[in-house]
Amino acid sequence: MKLFKLCAKGGFTHRISLYGGKSSSKLTGRPFTQEVVMNLVSPFLHCGRELYTDNFYTSVELAHELLKHKTHLTGTLRKTRRHLPKSVVNAKLKKDEVIALQSSIDVIVAKWKDKRDVLFFSTCHIPEMVDKMNKYGKVTKKPLTILEYNQSKAFIDLSDQLSSYITPLRRSVKWYRKVAFEILFNTCVINAKLKDDDNETISPKSTLSKFDAVFNSVLNKQNEAEDGIDEPGSIPAESTTSDPPQDSRAEPATSLN
Repeated sequence: MKLFKLCAKGGFTHRISLYGGKSSSKLTGRPFTQEVVMNLVSPFLHCGRELYTDNFYTSVELAHELLKHKTHLTGTLRKTRRHLPKSVVNAKLKKDEVIALQSSIDVIVAKWKDKRDVLFFSTCHIPEMVDKMNKYGKVTKKPLTILEYNQSKAFIDLSDQLSSYITPLRRSVKWYRKVAFEILFNTCVINAKLKDDDNETISPKSTLSKFDAVFNSVLNKQNEAEDGIDEPGSIPAESTTSDPPQDSRAEPATSLN
């Protein structure tokens, strides 16, 4: 069982896709990875958004498919992907050198030499070199595309990091329970925490562990109210309405892992 997520800025999870060994890629004629991406982003197409993927998903075919739906793609590439220009893939570069080719439909394939060769791809960013200060205070040059990719790919990493702090998963739990726990007690709690942080006029920012405790307390009170069990002297739980789901159009950049 595999789980694929689509995350936006801050680590907010918009969509989840489960893969259990079978997919509809044979029916659509698309490669499996392309089918996964198109299923996840289908509600957010035709809005000029930018999607960031790692080299497991990125391909020329996916870029062409997304461009038909007015959506841009940026990501790292595997040199074994089809339809890549050999002059870029096989280029021998010195450190900090970059080479790029652009197609007639603005698909850019580029290669940059850092400690090793980095092959990347974009339909919206020009691989111009910009100054970047590292953690030691030294200024180096990196392609703007790589900086944008690193920043956006951090969304999915942040989501996984936050959920790891409060995860209820245990080795003995069966796979279908793990899926339920992941969605209900990891993804939903993190999304609720991020919404709570955005709404600073209602409550100040709190730690994740404190928010998780409050979240569980509210659930327990709601369950007691539904069962008709109230503690002596307690006030019956009031019905509350939650905020509507976060509008995915608020942030143009999303990442997929």
